[in-house]
Amino acid sequence: MKVLITSDCVNCGLCSDIAPEIFRANDVLDITEVIRNPTAGNEEKATQEAADSCPTAAIIITE
Repeated sequence: MKVLITSDCVNCGLCSDIAPEIFRANDVLDITEVIRNPTAGNEEKATQEAADSCPTAAIIITE
């Protein structure tokens, strides 16, 4: 699983609240960053939940 964040991101912080091991808000650049791609199990579930919860659909998950 690979994770990308599009330019539609508004840095709301929801994804980093749901999956802090995957996402991090960068307040200096006013963007959210992918720290690393998720591993199997709970990280994949949390990453999918973050993508589903994103208000701007800015999180793209690929296989």
